[in-house]
Formats: sequence, structure tokens, C-alpha cells
Amino acid sequence: MGKMSTVEEYMAYAKKIDSMAPEIYKYLNFDKMDEYVASAKRGQEIAAKLIA
Repeated sequence: MGKMSTVEEYMAYAKKIDSMAPEIYKYLNFDKMDEYVASAKRGQEIAAKLIA
């Protein structure tokens, strides 16, 4: 079984994650990805046709 991290261990790990934040969070900006935006627009168009 694992053990609870000490505050020092946790902070050292958290610092590594924070340094990778630009790489991690860029994948969450779907509204800035051309392919996703185009796909979402097509989905809206299809939904509008189905509702009309």
C-alpha cells in the first residue's frame, strides 16, 4: 500500500506539474483549435436543420 506524501514531497511534485502547465492546458482550448471549431459549426448546422 502507498503512503501519504509529506508537504515537501507534494510541493516538489506540484512544482513539476506547474512547469508543464502550458503543454497540459493547451489541449483544453478547443475553441482555439480550427478543426474543432469547424466540426462544432457543422454540428450546429445539422442541429438547426433537424429542429427546423
